Amino acid sequence: KMTLDEKRLIILASSTARVIDATEKDAIDITVEQFARECDLKVSSAYKQLEVASKKLLNRSFFYKNERGKRVGVNWVIRAIYDDGYTSICFPNEVLFMFKKFDDNNPFTKYKKEEVLKLKGEYSIDLYHLAKKYEGMKIFQITLEDYRLELRLPKSYYRINNLKSRVLEPAIKEINEKTEINISYENVKR
Repeated sequence: KMTLDEKRLIILASSTARVIDATEKDAIDITVEQFARECDLKVSSAYKQLEVASKKLLNRSFFYKNERGKRVGVNWVIRAIYDDGYTSICFPNEVLFMFKKFDDNNPFTKYKKEEVLKLKGEYSIDLYHLAKKYEGMKIFQITLEDYRLELRLPKSYYRINNLKSRVLEPAIKEINEKTEINISYENVKR
């Protein structure tokens, strides 16, 4: 349930973390100018967007099951410092491991960041990740329930007409216009 700017910040920081082979102690700095340039934003608005995104990331977490089958909760970032003109974030080992080791399956590392950072729609980045995940298949099917779960959609989008008009169709249009992939869909009724 990350915001668009949180996702952008993760995408920008993940490539730097891999390049420098970051550890938990290494801070990844993202400047406002870099954030604005890479995300095609006005510098004047990027200050607040970067500040809010770095603060919100402190409260974001995910879960996985360890080798003993126990559920482990992990925050996306350990520390985030916002100062006038840049943010500095540190990632925990689990997140750094994903950035470095899961390149084949990790949606944050499977494409050029320039492509995805062009996207501005709330669900466009998520649908782009999903499309890249299945890119080699050319055609894939996903149930409506799995699609809702994958994009973490609120209940207001459980009505199919809301889902199509506010999530699916705007995201597809933007992805087709701004990226190298072309998406279309077809309803399959049971």
